Amino acid sequence: MSFRDANYATEAQNFISMINNMSGKYNEVKQVLETYHNNFTRIATDFESISRIITSLQSEMGHSMGQS
Repeated sequence: MSFRDANYATEAQNFISMINNMSGKYNEVKQVLETYHNNFTRIATDFESISRIITSLQSEMGHSMGQS
């Protein structure tokens, strides 16, 4: 193998290593974003439930105050 061929092989290995590292970082970021999305969805669902409860309580209070 000539020096030039060895140099190309080294460069190719470095390039493949960079791609593997970027792929690993991408997967880490993707996992974090999926976790944030799941947390946001859970929080949004909780707020919707709380909003329905508050609306129901306000409605009940309005009916009971009107009957006094």
